[in-house]
Amino acid sequence: MGLRAMLVAAAVLLLIAGGVLANVGLSRQTSPEGTSQRYLDGLRLGDASSAWSAMEVTQPQQPVEAKLLDESSLKAALATTKPNYRSATVTKTTQDGASAATDIRVSRPEGELQTTLQLRRDDAQRRYGIYPTWRVMVSPAILRATLPEGASDLLVDGQAVHVSGAGEHKVAVLPVPHRVQIQGASLLEAQAVNADATYSAGSEVKVTLLPRLSNLGREKAKAAIKAQFQSCASSTLTAPTGCPQHSNTNARNGLHWQLIGDPTAGASVDFDQDQHLIGSGHFLMTLSYQPPSREGTTGHDVSGGAYQAHLQIKGSELQITSVDQAGSLPNLIRPSAASDDAAKALVKDALQKCASATIVNPTDCPQNTSRDSTNLKNIRWTLNGDPVSDATVSWDGEHQTFAVIGHYDMTLEYDELGTHMRTQSSTKLYQAKLIWDGNAYQLITIEGLLS
Repeated sequence: MGLRAMLVAAAVLLLIAGGVLANVGLSRQTSPEGTSQRYLDGLRLGDASSAWSAMEVTQPQQPVEAKLLDESSLKAALATTKPNYRSATVTKTTQDGASAATDIRVSRPEGELQTTLQLRRDDAQRRYGIYPTWRVMVSPAILRATLPEGASDLLVDGQAVHVSGAGEHKVAVLPVPHRVQIQGASLLEAQAVNADATYSAGSEVKVTLLPRLSNLGREKAKAAIKAQFQSCASSTLTAPTGCPQHSNTNARNGLHWQLIGDPTAGASVDFDQDQHLIGSGHFLMTLSYQPPSREGTTGHDVSGGAYQAHLQIKGSELQITSVDQAGSLPNLIRPSAASDDAAKALVKDALQKCASATIVNPTDCPQNTSRDSTNLKNIRWTLNGDPVSDATVSWDGEHQTFAVIGHYDMTLEYDELGTHMRTQSSTKLYQAKLIWDGNAYQLITIEGLLS
């Protein structure tokens, strides 16, 4: 062969070899393996266009309020966060006509994962009129998020998702990582959380949004709680509905509650895990009342403890639905200024006043007698000795009350049917109940106890 013929032959051979190599390369690219690899690498590298060209998105299998399933949604998601795997490799391919499946080994920081991709051959589209087009069949994941009252639109990867108010909402998204946000409003702070749906195709991903009140929201919440307690204090019932205070007295007349201190001091206002807005703190109230069958006297009681206030956001305002007693808060520590000596001095003075009573069973006093007082005249009590010499003072951090317990000795003298009589009080032990109002002790009542 001449030189020219040899050159022509070589060129032909090169063209044939190039064509074979190109055919092999295109065959690989358009095969189920090549399509799967292009899809996986596109997601890993954040190349939304490459990944999108290799996939076909199916419709969600359950009702949703919104869908973010187009190419722009994929670009927005990958621009925010990419899947967390280092590599994804096709290890096996099975094909049955126009359907195929590729087994994938995914290398992640937390360990390897085996998964499978399903593919469909699109015979209506052939590359260069020869090579088949395969598509990875991508099932949407469902983001399930609960919005609180007062939250504005939901954002997924920076895209506004218009949902109908507070409550649970479902949004169909592509199986990649997502950034979910609630926009800030006057009463709520903005919040963002990550929701990784990479391995949740066809299933739900719960998005845990724990909203927080803004500074304005906290101010309004505490103002609403304080107003509710003031309303509760105006009640003339021993256990008003929607209020935390209660008393075991059977009195029905002359009931008057008084709120002691600020129930929002040290209180917290937060959303619980069910997105309910709860205010928690401690309260203290005193009660004055007219004891049954003792007209003209006034009895006293106290109610205190932990409370839970249930709030709702209504537009730009906060409303209280109810305030209940709660036992889940830590007990309060004893006020440092409240000394034992001051408590004993107050109780001693009160017992001396009790001794000046001219009835046999005075209200808020420990002394009493079982004698029928109908025919008793010239009643006089005498306090003997020091009633606080052996007294002890204890603090109840749950109910914010002090108890002073000690022994006392009172003598009762009276005239009955012309005869002067002398006896002792039926009880020898007393228990005084006190509170600390922030500045000083207040005595609530003293009752006699059987020793």
